[in-house]
Amino acid sequence: MRKMVSLLITVILGVSVLPMTANALVVGDWEIEISGNEATIIGYNGVCPDKMTLPTQIGNFPVVGLKGNIFSENVEEIIIPEGYRSVSMKMSVIGDYLGTIKDKLEKITLPSTLETMDFNFKNCHKLKEIRIPGNVKKLPDNMFADCTMLKNVYLEHGLECIGTYAFSNCINLVDLTIPYTVTEIGGGAFYNCDSLVDMYIPDSVHIFGKKKGYYGNRLDNPVFTNCDNLETVVLSDNIQTLCSSSIGGNGELSNCPKLKSVYIGKAVDEFQNSPDAYNGILGGGNLLKTVIIPENVTTIGSCVFKNDNNLEVVVLPKSFSNVQYNLKNSKPFYQYDGWTPKQPLPKLYLYGYKGTYAETFAYDNGFPFIDISVATPTNSKVLINGNEVAFTAYNIGGNNYFKLRDIASAINGTNKKISVGWDSDNNAVAIMSKMAYSNIGGELVVNSYASKTEPQISNQKIFVDGKLTTFMAFNIDGNNYIKLRDLGEVFDFAVNWNESVQTIEINTNQGYTN
Repeated sequence: MRKMVSLLITVILGVSVLPMTANALVVGDWEIEISGNEATIIGYNGVCPDKMTLPTQIGNFPVVGLKGNIFSENVEEIIIPEGYRSVSMKMSVIGDYLGTIKDKLEKITLPSTLETMDFNFKNCHKLKEIRIPGNVKKLPDNMFADCTMLKNVYLEHGLECIGTYAFSNCINLVDLTIPYTVTEIGGGAFYNCDSLVDMYIPDSVHIFGKKKGYYGNRLDNPVFTNCDNLETVVLSDNIQTLCSSSIGGNGELSNCPKLKSVYIGKAVDEFQNSPDAYNGILGGGNLLKTVIIPENVTTIGSCVFKNDNNLEVVVLPKSFSNVQYNLKNSKPFYQYDGWTPKQPLPKLYLYGYKGTYAETFAYDNGFPFIDISVATPTNSKVLINGNEVAFTAYNIGGNNYFKLRDIASAINGTNKKISVGWDSDNNAVAIMSKMAYSNIGGELVVNSYASKTEPQISNQKIFVDGKLTTFMAFNIDGNNYIKLRDLGEVFDFAVNWNESVQTIEINTNQGYTN
């Protein structure tokens, strides 16, 4: 009898403890579940303050988790202290995880010990920032969907998966760095994120939106669509397929009207279309002028680059061999009226190798074609601010290409000087404007034995002042040669051709003009 009484009514540290089930107790205002000697909170019967800090210990039990929504609709800040390993606030099968607290919650602090998150902040309209600790491996689907005031998110090293629609409709999200431990990003993850400007997808990512070969009627979208202010995207070198969502949906990076520069990873081999896709990859209109399709790509979907009227150059590799036409029989690189293709993009030139499918496709569909099969040594004299400088340079498809380090060395000391280095974190060339160049040896050495050769398309990432910039570039004998006029445009120096004396004139005291 004495044992029964001690089980039913116990006092621990002055707090009454009542059993609920075999492993559940009520301790004061707290309802807890016991496993081993650790507690998980499953209920709270007290008054919830505006700022609520969860306890680290209840009775004699250290608290390691939270299961269920214990918060009132008035809570504005939640602090989950160190020691908690799991948090689950799922209230129903349809995912109303946080119930009514979404209306006022502004801040939540998560502990570094947290490993499992089975809840989301969907529709928490006042939430402004959050840090996700590195022990958390996956952000659940819809984690921050429709958090319209969310501005800063800090993802710590250790995260592996960003769920579908994780940040969709976060229209004020501006600061987000994806750690190098992330391997998967779900479809729609950044849908309608209007304030994102620059996004860098690390090479650790190999699943991006849909998985290779899947065309079914899935509800998820490509990762980036309808991002109104997105300017730059660098994709992982380990993403294999880019695709469009099905049934009137949009393609990856479509409807991003301010997009200026995109790096398409080296592993990509297909730009897919789902049946009845409305806008293909990079479609819907943007500011892109130059796109380099990497060498592995074999298939391009029929809606890609739809209505991209600013596009001037698309470089097609030898591997390109097929256009995947969808059920509407649409065409890539075309202007459209609704679903109907009307005419080729007005400024576009297709660059490719003679005798390949790229040439056939260009001529069959009314595009001007620039042959890049042969690089011919440039014999023209080059003047920089009136002084003759000797270079090894090549003419490819009617334009002159120079080594980046040769140009940097030649204009060093002028008002348009640039430094050139290597960014090992991004596997990219790093250029800084208005900074002195340091010679590494081999600059401005003329190869008197240079001869005609076949150039290889270069898909080297190049960052200018920390931002991805797309240059027309080719690899010749292990060196990257960049289009001179691209350099002039980016760094704003004049590039002119003096026909009367057959001379290329570079003037760093004048700005670039077409």
